[in-house]
Amino acid sequence: MSVDVRHTTTAPSTVPDTVPDNWAFKPRFPSGDLLDAARDFLPAQPAWGSAKDSGARTLAELSDQIGPEGPRYRVWFSPGAVGVQRKNLARREKSGEHGRAWATDRMMWVDGVQQLVRTNEHLGGRATTISLQVAIHTAEHEKAGTKPDACDGTCPHWPQKPPPRQEIYEWSSKSHANMWQAMHQIDFHTDARGQRWMRPGRVPAMVTLTYPGDWYALAPTGRHCKRHLRMFLRRYRRAWGEPLIGPWKLEFQRRGAPHIHILTLPPYGRARAGRRAGMTFKTWLSHTWADVCGAQGDEYDRHVRAGTGVDPQEGRRMQDPRKTAVYFSKHSAFRAKWYQNQVPVEWQGPGRGPGRFWGYWGLRRIVHAVELLADDAIAAARLLRRWAHAQGVTRVAKHARTPGGRARSDHSGVIGLAGAQYAESRPVLARDPDGRIVWRDQPVAPTVRLRQSRSRVRRLRSGSGWVSVNQGADFASQLADWLTKRYAQERDQVHADYAQRLRDALFAVALNREHLPSP
Repeated sequence: MSVDVRHTTTAPSTVPDTVPDNWAFKPRFPSGDLLDAARDFLPAQPAWGSAKDSGARTLAELSDQIGPEGPRYRVWFSPGAVGVQRKNLARREKSGEHGRAWATDRMMWVDGVQQLVRTNEHLGGRATTISLQVAIHTAEHEKAGTKPDACDGTCPHWPQKPPPRQEIYEWSSKSHANMWQAMHQIDFHTDARGQRWMRPGRVPAMVTLTYPGDWYALAPTGRHCKRHLRMFLRRYRRAWGEPLIGPWKLEFQRRGAPHIHILTLPPYGRARAGRRAGMTFKTWLSHTWADVCGAQGDEYDRHVRAGTGVDPQEGRRMQDPRKTAVYFSKHSAFRAKWYQNQVPVEWQGPGRGPGRFWGYWGLRRIVHAVELLADDAIAAARLLRRWAHAQGVTRVAKHARTPGGRARSDHSGVIGLAGAQYAESRPVLARDPDGRIVWRDQPVAPTVRLRQSRSRVRRLRSGSGWVSVNQGADFASQLADWLTKRYAQERDQVHADYAQRLRDALFAVALNREHLPSP
């Protein structure tokens, strides 16, 4: 049977805005209402400072209402984490009072800085030094009768902007820990606009943006890379009618080129506006990122083909806060890929660094903290420590191999670090390449062999810390139920002890004994 292809028509290809509800992706992110309900279940105590305006006249009355000064115990929880913290809020309050007193003494004599003084008091004395100096300098202009607007920085007394920080060589471990904690605290259920974000029908994906071969000509500093990223965000919003939402992470390839990972919900359908209107998301992403980077000629064509990537396979596994944090952070957690967190030599100069290595757009953190009694907080910390130990999480550490398993000094005739350094600085006898024994001024460092050992990770060693959970609201509710039952068990134990003492007292009376213990 023959078909006349001249009269065959093809229906226009359409891309739906969502996928079917029976898709394999079924997110289980707790909402803000569940977290609020879990907070109400915990046996909360009056927070520090909540009773200061309640009419207490003496420190003793205030201490009876809000507790004594010193460390205050808190149990905090978020969508993917539960922890216990211990902070001395009284010391922080006193530090804020000292900061406000310093700002008042420095600037109260100028009428033009009264508003800044009030702002500084509202911030708890955390206004930056440069802002205080600028305010003082502006007020001095007003007091002298000159216009402060004319002082654009050319005045010799204008406060100078502090120089850039020292060179940045790699992603710091502190920033890594902050990102790991932030990924557990981010609310993936609802975005900053109050709309549902992670929902069935929209599968998240890991979007990758990289630079072409001659990347240094397009992004000579970190500022250029961040400017390209801002341009991409503006074009995304103009093309798809919504802002780009999700966390991002900056990494580097072996050749030094920066590339950015973004965990987001790729839009379905076609671009609605802009130069690339009518394209699907993958096609639009390739052409738009190549336009933003500014590649030309054949390099532009190669960049369109291999400059971006969209991986929905990993996004499909991100179904709860803990899995999302693990899968998003695993790219920077492998020791074999730690080179991706090292800044290339071209960006290591002062003022040329990459800036922030990670962040998030259009999302917010949710952290609920409830003050508890010391006994309850300590019991909660012990429970979290045991739970974390039962998870069996391990880590790999490297140690130097030593004979017998114990480290021994190579200089048995000296004691202490100074003696070892002196012994290392002395010339020693060694063999040269020809086999002759000669004096060598700088001894050759011995080869150190390393061994790997795997041990369990210990959480909340000092009674404070946090653990990663799949559902923070459910875990906090179970913790509150356990604390409530703990109260009931203690009350029943007290009643049982009192009943036993009463029976002993009655038995003593029956035996004509005069010893009657007090209840």
